[in-house]
Amino acid sequence: SRSSAASDVYKRQILYQDILNAQPNHQMAAINLVILLKKSQSCKNIQTQMQHAIDVSRGKRKAKAHSLFSSCLNENQQYKLALHHLDKSLEFRPNHATTWHKRALIQQSAQHPYAQVLQSYRQALAMDNKNQRLRLDLAQFQQDHLDFDGSIKTLKEKYKSLKNSA
Repeated sequence: SRSSAASDVYKRQILYQDILNAQPNHQMAAINLVILLKKSQSCKNIQTQMQHAIDVSRGKRKAKAHSLFSSCLNENQQYKLALHHLDKSLEFRPNHATTWHKRALIQQSAQHPYAQVLQSYRQALAMDNKNQRLRLDLAQFQQDHLDFDGSIKTLKEKYKSLKNSA
């Protein structure tokens, strides 16, 4: 039931908080707590926990923490800061296609120039050529900006990559 699931989330939050009270620098507890808090409440109320997860994390986990924080900032329409955290995430995971895709989407929301957004999409596609959702998002973005030839080319590449994987 719904209340049982909410109760489970709350219990897990308490357990992660207990771990952090005992070991304040525990990376996984900090990140998992922020993930649960992000799902269960407003991003506005968890910025302190987000920053703590970033501060105690290293490597790929730090990248994940930065990416989570950028999602919250994006929800709050703080695009410049969201992009800053995504760029920090990419320092630790430069070949992470999902982060590049997220960057393109936030750049669109922030109304960045077409060429900048296009470059982020191309970075994402270079790392995940078979991602159909990504390719369709790019083709739609191109079409929305009246780049019909680019949109057609992107869609044709989609079918070429599908044939090659069959």
